[in-house]
Amino acid sequence: MIKAVIFDLDGVIVNSEPIYKKTDMRILESLNITMPPEEYNTWMGTAGDEMFAMLKEQYGFSQTVEELLELQLNYMLDEFRSGTFGPFEGVVELVKALREETNVTLAVASSSPLVYIREILDRLGILDHFRLILSGESIPRTKPAPDIYIECAKRLSVDPMECIVIEDSKNGITAAKGAGMRCIAFYSSKGRNQESDLADRVFECMEDIKTYLLRTIRHA
Repeated sequence: MIKAVIFDLDGVIVNSEPIYKKTDMRILESLNITMPPEEYNTWMGTAGDEMFAMLKEQYGFSQTVEELLELQLNYMLDEFRSGTFGPFEGVVELVKALREETNVTLAVASSSPLVYIREILDRLGILDHFRLILSGESIPRTKPAPDIYIECAKRLSVDPMECIVIEDSKNGITAAKGAGMRCIAFYSSKGRNQESDLADRVFECMEDIKTYLLRTIRHA
């Protein structure tokens, strides 16, 4: 039985991963760091504080992790507010259908900052559809560690085996499966860190995910 559906945010609810990449590359260039795309792709789904902390240890730049995180957050919010990126087609309808047509609990578990998550969900008109919004800021180990999903199940008072996660990155899928949850891989784009060998199902559009989830929940 499925009691909770947990959404990642970036690459699942909003098409932000290309903008995150552009933003991070802009920050790295300001630090005189050149990173090949294939190396950057390994960071997809990882919290910014962990990424910047490891880069600071490797390259020894003077800026603090906190300064870079604030810069990243401001860039991303500016891009979202200006309409550079938005929701994937059908995702708002998916969230509303799960809320209105089923009894499952909805949650968001994202490595991004809480203020960023909440503003995006609020502007999309679905903030109040989620019982829990969990940010990687409050979790000791970020994806691919399973901690954020384990904590999510704990706060929702559900067994991990009763949760199904929608993820887009290898790190996120690994985290969900490591927490003992079922996982849907959403192929939001081609050619990045989206290996989905561990996922239970793989879909390329939200309408198909909606059909699958409604059918699965109703017949559980």
